[in-house]
Amino acid sequence: MLVFLHKEAVGLYHIPLARMGDKGVIMRGQPKTEIIFHKFSWCQWDTHHQRLHLLYHRKPIGESGEAPARPFVKCFQFNPVGTSHDKPFHVLPDVRMDLPIPPPSSKSNSSYLDIRLCNSIPDSSLNMMVLTHPNGTYCVCYQHPGPGPRKSTANKKKPRKERSSSADTALKYSVCMLHHGSYLHCHLPNITGEAAQKARLFFGVIYDYLLVYLPGHFIHLLNVSAEFEPCHHILWHDTPSHPTIGPDESDVHHLSHFIKDRPATVSGTGTYMYDSSLGRAYKLSIDNACLVDLFAECYMPSTRLAVLHYAVIHAKDLAVLKKLISFLCNDITSPEVQKLMVEFLVASTYYALKKQLNRDQMKLFTFTACDTGRGQLEKTRSGVKLAQITCSPMKQKLDLSSQWLREKSRQTMDDMWTNLHYHMSSAHVTRFDSRNVQKAWTELSKDPDNLKLLHVPVPAAGSGRKESVLRRLSRRAKSALSPKTGRKTTTLSRTDAVLGSTPPFLEHADTNLMEEHKNALTTEKLSQHLSVYLTKDPKGKIHNLATEYVACQLQQSKQLCHLLWSVMAHGTEATHIRLSVKGSLQDEDLFQLLERYYFATQEIGYPISPGFHSYFTALGFRCLDFRLFQQYVDAGVLQITTEFVLQLIEDLPDDPEHCNIKYQVISKLSKEEAVLCCQSWDHPISAKWLSERYVASCLTEEHTTHRHGNKEERFSLLTTSGSLSIGSVDSSMVDVHTSGPPFPPLATFMALVKEGDPHLPEIGAHGSRRAYPMNSTFLREAAMSYSSIDRSSREASSRVH
Repeated sequence: MLVFLHKEAVGLYHIPLARMGDKGVIMRGQPKTEIIFHKFSWCQWDTHHQRLHLLYHRKPIGESGEAPARPFVKCFQFNPVGTSHDKPFHVLPDVRMDLPIPPPSSKSNSSYLDIRLCNSIPDSSLNMMVLTHPNGTYCVCYQHPGPGPRKSTANKKKPRKERSSSADTALKYSVCMLHHGSYLHCHLPNITGEAAQKARLFFGVIYDYLLVYLPGHFIHLLNVSAEFEPCHHILWHDTPSHPTIGPDESDVHHLSHFIKDRPATVSGTGTYMYDSSLGRAYKLSIDNACLVDLFAECYMPSTRLAVLHYAVIHAKDLAVLKKLISFLCNDITSPEVQKLMVEFLVASTYYALKKQLNRDQMKLFTFTACDTGRGQLEKTRSGVKLAQITCSPMKQKLDLSSQWLREKSRQTMDDMWTNLHYHMSSAHVTRFDSRNVQKAWTELSKDPDNLKLLHVPVPAAGSGRKESVLRRLSRRAKSALSPKTGRKTTTLSRTDAVLGSTPPFLEHADTNLMEEHKNALTTEKLSQHLSVYLTKDPKGKIHNLATEYVACQLQQSKQLCHLLWSVMAHGTEATHIRLSVKGSLQDEDLFQLLERYYFATQEIGYPISPGFHSYFTALGFRCLDFRLFQQYVDAGVLQITTEFVLQLIEDLPDDPEHCNIKYQVISKLSKEEAVLCCQSWDHPISAKWLSERYVASCLTEEHTTHRHGNKEERFSLLTTSGSLSIGSVDSSMVDVHTSGPPFPPLATFMALVKEGDPHLPEIGAHGSRRAYPMNSTFLREAAMSYSSIDRSSREASSRVH
């Protein structure tokens, strides 16, 4: 039994007991007393974990005799009865508190509050709480004393306005995060004067967050978990009605912790809150609907980032994320939209990896896109400051040389002290930042030859090789730009049940070469980063870990795009991009949103689904003026893909205006892709272009010299008008399939081409006259068309002159 004499001592009574009958117990001897500590200022007894926390003042070791006494926190960990421990408790090293905690005065009597079920001394002049979590979180929470009567003579000489401003001290509180070796200080300038003097904060643990609660004023959820660096604190000041507020809101409500039971699954104190003034207990939980309201109503972007971070990593509710994204889409042009998308990508990737990796590996991956340890500010829309959180390091950290702590660190049991020792003894590591990959990619992509140095996985041999190139491109265009039909009816996944079916462009099976190179660069950079810290792991395991990380990046990138599409694209009509129709207002909103998504992925070097570029480019073609569309293409935002060009050829008519558009778009492709697209465009422009390319390749290839001279001589004869006849070549090479009267230049031209390509067929497969595969019928018609066009242009020119 523990006996506390405030400011005097803490006594431990060992009472020997004996059974009497079946249910009775009696003392079988005199109790043995033991003073375990003398003068102390404050104490707290943790019933569930059997820990005693004390606050006392002493002079630090090594300081002079005139130095003031400093506050220290000491912890006693009591051992269960019947264990093999030779002592009833273990004492942990002192923790120096760099906080303005005044020492107790022996001349003045303490004033105690009537707080029932309180697990600490309810001193009215001191509000303090120690909160722990099994993951190694150890926090000492302290509310700074409010303004009191001041009798200083210097204060009387000041003007009246200055005296009142100095007396109205704002409410403040601090949190010592022992596991991080730092402090969080919160300043609330809007709670001053009498309100600050009467306020008594409630500190508790809810999930991995530390709860700071003042009824009728604010709720703070501080992200102080040992797993993360302190950041993304949720500050809620425009709170709705509280259950602890009675008819008279001026009443002071004293709250305390309440443990309903002691199950083995209880993660820490603060699961229940007890209001002694009303005699009611409340279970603490976070309402996701209230978080959505906070996301919509708060003014500061930092609070919205904190809410989104909580929803991704802690809430794990896809419906809540969809509501947050829906509000995000109300102001697409805001620069905050891209930051929130970046945070979603980074946080969701971390959460996806968390299920597969251990804590030594997880601390090497970043969990947020924001800088940690920089503090946070909360304001109203009118600019009134509500709260300001700052972060500072501890001057003296916990001494880990304790023999008991060293023994605990070698144990396999997963308790708070073992995890605390792990976090404090672990060397500082640098988390992997994918922004560095994007910087390296920007420099690497300036020279295409550098991309050859990256190792890109080669697909399995023979996969997809039997299908012709043109058919494969047509199939990819239809799958990327049109809805799928005839899908098998299967049970919807949890994601599809909330977001709807996945859009076809996200199910694109083919790969993009540039995206593969970027993924290879990310894998290489991450492998180098992990090798610095995971020195005991083989290179193959590290490479597999990096590959899994890139796969998680792509998966979360697809999920964010699916979220955006499900919010903005209503119905299945949005999946079909008809390029001949001008985009609607809904299409323009979706394009702007996907543009923010594209820039978010580029900012942090995340991969994009291969089918996204074709869909995004098609959507931009519908929504943008063609000149602006060309600027987007030149800037690299929109990418001209073969899928998009094939759809463009199919949807747009072949009038002069649209033919010019098709030609300009095709000219943005590489030579190989341009040839493939022109082969599917049945138009004189494409026929002329393909024929010129084909004839040039035939007449410039090195073959055996013909009896009529080399190919250069024959090409010069071909370009000389009126000097070429049918008798200049062998009669066996004359095109006998020419209908109508013979035209000697055409016959000679075809003979020369067949000499360069003896396997040139007369007509395409299945009687087709198209250019793919190249055949003499198509080539002959193209030559005659080109001759007619050239003759007409010369006649028009002569008439003008």
